[in-house]
Amino acid sequence: FRPALDQLHDPFLMADMEAAARRLARAIEDREQVLVYGDYDVDGTTATALVTSFLKERGVPVRYFVPDRFRHGYGLTQKALEEALEAGTRLLIALDCGITAAEEAAYARARGVDLIICDHHTAGATLPEAVAVLDPKRPDCPYPFPELSGCAVAFKLVQATLQVLGESPEAAYR
Repeated sequence: FRPALDQLHDPFLMADMEAAARRLARAIEDREQVLVYGDYDVDGTTATALVTSFLKERGVPVRYFVPDRFRHGYGLTQKALEEALEAGTRLLIALDCGITAAEEAAYARARGVDLIICDHHTAGATLPEAVAVLDPKRPDCPYPFPELSGCAVAFKLVQATLQVLGESPEAAYR
């Protein structure tokens, strides 16, 4: 019950973090169109706010999408991916969802959209094919604390991206 910032684990301990941070850093440097796709619960909406704010502060043309649970259902959908394509999205970041979205990931990949998945739910037998699948509950993930929230996984992505950009990961605390 006495948390301290110096107790946070290195974000690069998470499987696929290097690839995710490098791809997001490239999107920042090139000012690519990014779509942040969050879940509709409080974990997903806070993750969406965190990543969207981070990208806006760096001048990235970013849009966000939070599905309506009754109209859109749960998770990544092909319809949302189609809308992302129409808007010129080159990078889609799924927050608090996507760990079981193998078909949607294949759809995005076939159309030239890079996908980074940040999730914390239990993975299926096969991971979606994406630029990176960040999930501390992946069976092959060495991250020392598998119980991160979806927003915490997004926070780790921000920390790692800051480091790739040559900035202090502590800038994520602001």
